[in-house]
Amino acid sequence: MDIETSLLSIRRWLMALALLLTVQMYTDAVGWSGQPVRLALLGAGVYIAIALLLTFFEG
Repeated sequence: MDIETSLLSIRRWLMALALLLTVQMYTDAVGWSGQPVRLALLGAGVYIAIALLLTFFEG
């Protein structure tokens, strides 16, 4: 895996994390205090973090 591909992969995952944080900030601003929303966002964050770690160990 060359350096340009690695940087593009990092950029893609950072954009996904930024989108996740934006959704979380929006739900906090709107006042959705339900547990399912928070647990879903936490689950998505853990999934993205694990997938990001796995991309570093490819090839």
